[in-house]
Amino acid sequence: MKKYLALLLALLLSLLFTSVTFAEPWVCQSCGNENNSNFCPYCGEKRPSEITCPECGTVYDLSLDYTFCPNCGVRLKESVAFTGLKAGDTLTYGHYDQDGDSGNGAEAIEWIVLKSDGETATLISKYALEAKPYNDEDADVTWETCTLRGWLNKEFLEAAFTSSEQAMLKTVTVTADRNPEYNIDPGNDTQDKVFLLSINEVSWWLPTYAERVCMPTQAAVAKGVNEKSDTGACWWWLRTPSVGPDQEANVYYNGHIVGSFVHSDDGAVRPVIVLCLSDDSGQTEEAPALETMAGVGSDVIFGHYDQDGDAGNGAEVIEWIVLESDGTTAKLISKYALEAKPFNDEYTDVTWDTCTLRSWLNGEFLETAFSPSERSRLATVTVTADTNRENKTNPGNDTRDMVFLLSIDEVKHYFSSNEERVCMPTQTAVKNGARTYDSGACDWWLRSPGYHENFASNVHYVGNCSNIAYHVNDDGGAVRPVVVVQLSSES
Repeated sequence: MKKYLALLLALLLSLLFTSVTFAEPWVCQSCGNENNSNFCPYCGEKRPSEITCPECGTVYDLSLDYTFCPNCGVRLKESVAFTGLKAGDTLTYGHYDQDGDSGNGAEAIEWIVLKSDGETATLISKYALEAKPYNDEDADVTWETCTLRGWLNKEFLEAAFTSSEQAMLKTVTVTADRNPEYNIDPGNDTQDKVFLLSINEVSWWLPTYAERVCMPTQAAVAKGVNEKSDTGACWWWLRTPSVGPDQEANVYYNGHIVGSFVHSDDGAVRPVIVLCLSDDSGQTEEAPALETMAGVGSDVIFGHYDQDGDAGNGAEVIEWIVLESDGTTAKLISKYALEAKPFNDEYTDVTWDTCTLRSWLNGEFLETAFSPSERSRLATVTVTADTNRENKTNPGNDTRDMVFLLSIDEVKHYFSSNEERVCMPTQTAVKNGARTYDSGACDWWLRSPGYHENFASNVHYVGNCSNIAYHVNDDGGAVRPVVVVQLSSES
């Protein structure tokens, strides 16, 4: 009998402890900590089952996952956290039928954060939400004129988001990006709340094939999305033209970028939105200051330069990697390739001291990227004319510069492996002609000469240093400026 009672007690305890965990985490309103238990392990507060709108007092079941109160439009802060977002995070926003059963209501849409600056976040749906042709008819179209754009910014927008949620979506300039391989007219820039990624953007934000593979919702499959039988993945539209004006680029089942005719009706749709994050509760996160940087290898921000390809929304802060520091000054290289420029405008024999890229960096770029007070913190340093050790090409003369490029010797010193040298270009750099590859990486200039004085060395997209490199007037090379900055504005 005792043995039976002991087994019964063990079973009851097992059931008790397996029932204390919920699948979905919740934020305790008493102490602010996130957990997934029945009771907050930090303060003992019971997990709520309902949420009350702080404005109108309407009570909702938490399982409805509302972002805003449907009655008065006030944000229900407990339902979603918008602070501290970073690339790769997921969140829910809006509702759309995804299980194929419209009778049970729309499901919350899951989004992946592509980028966030503390004030806005660019999001792409985690799953392909619909089956739609890029254009209803077989015709020559661009993103500007296609029917999918019209549907996303009308029917989808109104179905997926309440009026309060729509108000939090930013109308942005969607650039007409050219296909890097085919010279097909991409049309004109547009102003949209909902859009698709371009080839350049998908290469930038989802650089690996695995990251691009996408699963469709049940509703999308029911409406005709072509689902791969062995993996369940689908192919999804991009807004960049493919080999002709009647064909559009897309991401294939395996993550590769291919093309399909615009009227193909088995393509899937992954909407992209830019969500405004700032509100009463939102705080813009402080970026690391030069004075408090962590040391060599750390990231720091300094100056501003257009990087998203949209000059209308202002310049973005420049991120730098600390190459070396003596406590008073620090040598920095831009984390991303900021521009596409030839080493020299004309095909001729040049060196770093005579090339047009040096003049641009120490003239137009310097004045554009840094305010007068920021420029006062940049040191004018001696930039040595380092020899190409393999080819013994004349490197020219030493120079005195505020902005410069690394040499072959320096890039090997500061970045010991090929992996460390791989660099992604900004959208602006890609838009201006930076040469990219399937990985999204680019080739970037060094200041050392190539095997002849009409060639300049560079770092290839896979990270190896090229001693032969490209002609100096090659306009697909990307630029990673280097500066030496005083760590204290009082220095």
